[in-house]
Parts: sequence; structure tokens; C-alpha cells
Amino acid sequence: MAVHGKFQIAVYAIRDIKHGEELCFDYNSVTEDEKEWEQSICLCGMRNCRNFYLAYAGTGSYTDVLHNKHHFLHRTAALYHACSKSKPLQAQDQDLFVKYSIGNSVLTGMPDWMKKFSLEILQYIELEYSLLPLELMKLGMVNYTAKDAEEEAFGVKRTRIQNLVLTLV
Repeated sequence: MAVHGKFQIAVYAIRDIKHGEELCFDYNSVTEDEKEWEQSICLCGMRNCRNFYLAYAGTGSYTDVLHNKHHFLHRTAALYHACSKSKPLQAQDQDLFVKYSIGNSVLTGMPDWMKKFSLEILQYIELEYSLLPLELMKLGMVNYTAKDAEEEAFGVKRTRIQNLVLTLV
């Protein structure tokens, strides 16, 4: 949200929270380090808790698409492309920012090359979102469905968008 034209992060509740009441929040945090995952025991005691505050992704499971479709050379080319484009941002470019709720509180004062590079990153995020469920299904995890893979990919997408915005502000 924007406060006095500056991007802010806020947390809201849909009901009153009493003083001293403990809240549980799933940050959708993921690790590829098995030891770190084993040590991430959640103590909330909630009935539906997965018992760990980190999800275990296994080595490289979230980075397969990244390493194949957006490695260092791709990112460097995207930056070069953004810096060398002489044409201004088009309406369809703005539509991508609108789609992901990236508005003036983030974009105001940002140089055009950075906006164009951000668009390149958003395009990669969309590509990864379409390919990641297939890569996750290849891992052959027990009791893991296509719906689970789609939900994981959605979480990765939202995290990447959030990280992009936090980098820009």
C-alpha cells in the first residue's frame, strides 16, 4: 500500500486480536537444506499445522527452471536489452505492472531502463510459473499431486514478485 506516496508493507486482521493472543502465519518459506528443514520445528500447536515453519523443497527443485531459462547470461541480456531500448514503455508494458499490482508507489521516479528490466523479470516469472509445476511433478514426491505442484508454483511466483518489489523500493 502507499502512504504519502511511498510503498509500505502492512498486515491486517479480519477479526479483533486480543492482547497476548498468539498468531500463526504461514510465510510460505522454503529451504533446500535438509538440516535447516529438520531444525525448523513449529511450536504453534495448531491442529492443521505441518509441524515445520519451513517447507522442504529438496536440492534444486525450485531452481531447475531458473538455471535453464534465466541463468546469468539470460539476466545479463535482459539488463542490456532494457538499457538499450530506445522506445518508451508501451500500454501492454503498463498492463503487466497493473496485472501484478505494481503501481505508482513503486514506479514513480524509477528510470525507464529499470522499469523495462522489471518487465523482463515479470515475463520470466510468468514463464517460470507455467513451467515449474511440470518440473516439480518430475521429482516423484509421494502423495504429491498436480494441484500441489500448481500451488507450490503459485507460492514461488508470489514470492518472486514480492522480492522484485522489495528490491525496487
